[in-house]
Amino acid sequence: MSTSKSYHHGDLRSALLTTTRAVLAEAGPEGLSLREVSRRAGVSHAAAYNHFRDKGALIGAIVDAAFERIAAELRAARATTTDPTLAFQEVGVAYVRFAYQNAAEFRIMFRPELCARLNPPTPDDDSYGVLIACIEAAQVAGVMVGGPIAPLAFAAWSMVHGVASLILDGPDASLAPDLATAESLARSCVLTLTDGFRVR
Repeated sequence: MSTSKSYHHGDLRSALLTTTRAVLAEAGPEGLSLREVSRRAGVSHAAAYNHFRDKGALIGAIVDAAFERIAAELRAARATTTDPTLAFQEVGVAYVRFAYQNAAEFRIMFRPELCARLNPPTPDDDSYGVLIACIEAAQVAGVMVGGPIAPLAFAAWSMVHGVASLILDGPDASLAPDLATAESLARSCVLTLTDGFRVR
């Protein structure tokens, strides 16, 4: 494989993904192409096709990696405390934190028309699975209302996803001018949600 740069095995794919994230941050998915990513990475167009068959596959790899990272961050947030109520809250704040710090990727993670996910998430290891586990633990501890978990999980996800989306693309650009404000806003919303889910 001939390129204008020398890469060790596997390095080219990593370089292409790093460059793709930069293009997404600057121009969004509409401004992304394999040709532009190849040019910025300093490799031939043909070399990029050895790793990604098209733009959809390239975006799919970015999305797969983003879902792996958000799941890892939510698991880490849950592990910061043994209190099931606090764990539920920390996971919600971590979701918004991830969106704020990875805005370009977050904006494409839930747009299936852009790509076919390479590794669809499963209830055992994806970010939604972390939320389910939080709710189950809180119910077992008797601090969260019982009953079916699905509607509770969907309500919780809807809130934090909505908060993240409004922060990133809502009509009020001053809603969260920095990470600390975004986290504070997320925490206040999650606290309200927690109170609604609390056993009376």
